[in-house]
Amino acid sequence: MPDDEAAVGEIEVRTAVPDDAEGMLACFREILVEPGIGVMTEPDEFTYTTDDERKLIADLAAGGGGVFVVAVAGGRVVGTLSCLGEKRRARRHVANIGISIRREFRGRGVGTRMMRAAIDWARRSGVVRRLELSVFAENSAAIRVYENVGFAIEGRRPRAAFREGRFIDDMIMGMWVG
Repeated sequence: MPDDEAAVGEIEVRTAVPDDAEGMLACFREILVEPGIGVMTEPDEFTYTTDDERKLIADLAAGGGGVFVVAVAGGRVVGTLSCLGEKRRARRHVANIGISIRREFRGRGVGTRMMRAAIDWARRSGVVRRLELSVFAENSAAIRVYENVGFAIEGRRPRAAFREGRFIDDMIMGMWVG
């Protein structure tokens, strides 16, 4: 648990700025090594540097093709959300979401707040009309959050991932925001 219990109750959800890069990477790297975590990336496959992350945050802010949202408690990044727009003209209206929250901050509404911030950004973007994500089928808590903010299950991909010695199905979820 966090040292400062008050910080748990005071979680700021906002658009990321380049100075958040180091904290965002630390958060994601911590989550990557959790047993049973629902992400596709293995720890040794994640090679972003702080400079890479700073540049990506700045590029998104300048170009409007996506947004990073962070949750911050006690000055520490406790959750990250990427909402990245598609580049091809036929899919410019689509953005893909990925979200990660430190274990001790799950189940506190952080994911819902971050998802709502991404949905609000998409509605204001003037370009994005559809949001998509994938989630491991066994991650019922995350699926509930996504459904509660308006996403619908659109399909299931059997054995879509291989993690910790076993195959895992994932669900494709989408939402029209336009």
